[in-house]
Amino acid sequence: MGVILASHAAAHPGAQAGRKRQNMSLEEEREFLTPFLEQAATGGVLVVGQIKAALDQRLGREVALASAYNLLHRLDWRKIALDKRRPQSDPQAQDEWKKLPQTLAEIRRDWAQGKAIKLMFQDEARL
Repeated sequence: MGVILASHAAAHPGAQAGRKRQNMSLEEEREFLTPFLEQAATGGVLVVGQIKAALDQRLGREVALASAYNLLHRLDWRKIALDKRRPQSDPQAQDEWKKLPQTLAEIRRDWAQGKAIKLMFQDEARL
């Protein structure tokens, strides 16, 4: 004898389906995210930490970071960009590093002309 399975809605008439523990309606979520998405659309960066802080303030309690990501996911916002540079990076040191091949070529030229070369590394230069 076969078993007949009824859908949950048919078995429990009047049961609420879907988002039972929502913080905001979908319309309220769209309204909440509008300023952030407008900023991102004009070339700005969408920072999830800022969205989470605003969400905490709007709800009057702290929510998980995943709540902010889920909010963006529900509104089909999927692009996640990695940091392009390290905040503590030193642009001057990076420029010097880029000049290293040119500097080495100059050293080779001087060496070929018989000039004396004194090579010191940074930790050796501090006497």
